[in-house]
Amino acid sequence: MKWIGYITDSNYDSTNKKQPFGMPSTYIARKFNISEIVDTKVRIACLGVFSVFVNGNLVNDEYMPQDVSEYTKRIYYRDYNITKYLKTGTNSIGIILSDGWYASNLSIVGKNVFGEYPLKVAYKIFSKNSLICESDGTEVANEGAIRSCDNQNGINIDNNFDLGDFSNLTYDLSNFKNVQTYEVDAELKKSIIKPIKKKHVFSPTLVKQGDGYAIYDFKQNFSGVTHTIFNGKQGDIITIYHAEVLSNDGDVFTANLRSALARDQYTLSGNKDEEFLPRHTFHGFRYIKIVYPKSVSIKLVEAYAFYTDMQRSGKIHANNALINKIYSNVIWGQRSNFLSIPTDCPQRDERMGWTGDAQVFSDTAMLNYDCHAFLKKYCLDIMDAMDKYGDMVPSVCPHFVHKWGSWGCMQGWSDAIIIIPYNLYIHYGDKSFLKKCLPYMKRYLNYVTKNKVKRGYYVGDAYGDWLSVFEVTDKDLYNNAYYAYDNYMVSKVCKILKNRSENKYLNIYNKSKELFNKRFVNDNHLTSDTQGAYVLAYEFGLIEKEFAKENLIRKVTEFGHLTTGFHSTKFLLSQLCEFGRSDLAYDLLLRKEYPSWGYEISCGATTIWERWDSYRKDIGFNPDGMNSFNHYSLGSVARWMYYSMMGVSPIADYPGFKKTLVSPYFDKRVSKFKGELKTLNGIIRVDYEIKNNIVTYNISADSCVEFVFSFNNKVISQKEISDNQFVIELEY
Repeated sequence: MKWIGYITDSNYDSTNKKQPFGMPSTYIARKFNISEIVDTKVRIACLGVFSVFVNGNLVNDEYMPQDVSEYTKRIYYRDYNITKYLKTGTNSIGIILSDGWYASNLSIVGKNVFGEYPLKVAYKIFSKNSLICESDGTEVANEGAIRSCDNQNGINIDNNFDLGDFSNLTYDLSNFKNVQTYEVDAELKKSIIKPIKKKHVFSPTLVKQGDGYAIYDFKQNFSGVTHTIFNGKQGDIITIYHAEVLSNDGDVFTANLRSALARDQYTLSGNKDEEFLPRHTFHGFRYIKIVYPKSVSIKLVEAYAFYTDMQRSGKIHANNALINKIYSNVIWGQRSNFLSIPTDCPQRDERMGWTGDAQVFSDTAMLNYDCHAFLKKYCLDIMDAMDKYGDMVPSVCPHFVHKWGSWGCMQGWSDAIIIIPYNLYIHYGDKSFLKKCLPYMKRYLNYVTKNKVKRGYYVGDAYGDWLSVFEVTDKDLYNNAYYAYDNYMVSKVCKILKNRSENKYLNIYNKSKELFNKRFVNDNHLTSDTQGAYVLAYEFGLIEKEFAKENLIRKVTEFGHLTTGFHSTKFLLSQLCEFGRSDLAYDLLLRKEYPSWGYEISCGATTIWERWDSYRKDIGFNPDGMNSFNHYSLGSVARWMYYSMMGVSPIADYPGFKKTLVSPYFDKRVSKFKGELKTLNGIIRVDYEIKNNIVTYNISADSCVEFVFSFNNKVISQKEISDNQFVIELEY
């Protein structure tokens, strides 16, 4: 295969990073011959995103097709079966290329971060018997209806440039121009994750209409596009603006999008119903505003939510509407941000693979969905970045160099190379991948120890316990806690793999623990007397249980609410349960006042917010430039829902839930509960009811799962009514 491309605008200045759009999309076509139809596939990879057609048929019914990667290291390809579209004799293939992650705007850095124009594609058509044809430079190309396309800014489609069915066998290609061939220095690898697929269709409610505009509400914040049909005159322009929330005056609120236009624009060819369905861009939105001339009639408005096609693992339902809504918001936050990589948010000028967000949420993600391949691929992105940037683990992967630096090596973020592979092992028993990752874990820790540690203490910049409220945990304490934990985790990985370096990292951990207590522990409290500090220090094994218990309960009761950020929120409720105060854990979960998950819901949230104070009823929208209404990090609370409410958690020595700890914590405010979790070793099902101060707890699983019971309530009776199906009665 040769890489081919075509410059659709010879005057385009690709060196200008600060422009909203690039060149028109590329339309490539060629004819090929088949003498006998057998099982036939097309293999395709591109620098950009693509749609591929054979004889007028769309082959890849996907959205944003082409996995984002460290393009200079690794480019992924996919195979598509095209047998049913073929005929003996002459056939035709057509490909549309748009910017995608490769050339679109990224954050505030601008365009062409990963690569330069023109966009490029390589393909081959083959059967099990022979190679039929492949990209070789004999193809022809043109520009068409997609005048420009960008991840952050949207798509511009002008039907007056529509090429028609350019992949049809009888199409006249005489106006097309020759493509060019290019050298691309990267390894081609078969994609290991499922494509991004349409998963939900939403019909909206019209909430406001005026002269030349209409505002619609899809009732759910999500990632996707609108599917519309309009009728109007030639040259009529329709603009669709996307937003997560409405402003105080009822218009779409776009200030939090920053520089992202999040705008699709359509120009009609006129006098017929014209359908628009973008496949090469995406938006994070709940509301749209359609602006159109009087001559236009709106025939259809619906929206498609799409994300990487993962299979559901866990499901939770309680007889408490608030809990169910929090859980739903967590699920939708994950769906919205799992598009090829775990992005931080889908709406503003960012949409990047932040390592801190991913590591914090990774085990929760695995409980909700089968993320084995998805997060494995993300770890490969991290390792490719390390190979490219010299053992540093960037805060964003796939990585690009920021104009103020490289966004690299931050505790709580860079640890993703340690924490995510370990969680993959715990959930899926993937020892071979853990072994592949261990050298990178060591390289990262060696880099940190050499460049960031002085006299045993970590010294360096930090994001810290991100977006905590009312309290800010000291960043030196935070950094040193994570440094100790990283060494402990690598020592555990070494033990699992029987690697001789186990004691080396365990010794560093023990020394770090000693230094941590010397510097950050006073007689009665930590020097940084915050909820987050106690949570992280205890979770990482750096302080004693009674010390942590006394102080954390003191801090929670003192405030009456949580103050924790991205990293400590994950463990807060579990620790309260462990400390005998599950009532406080349920209080925090069920709280409806600010700050809480319930407060977000009272403000209309259908996904998890980035900030506890993204919106305040008494103040309004947070004026900070970083304000997403669709993040997943604080959705790590769902981990507690599985572990403590459902009562099911993995045991590290028996990965894949082969041995499963059963240790539920009950509360009368959740008197009925049902949960299900698909694990490597089978499906675990739980339901329980609290009635007359008796808890009837039912749990079952496939026979290859062994339960280890550790109840926190007095057991009245326990019966195995069939193979691995138990009914336990407990005192409430």
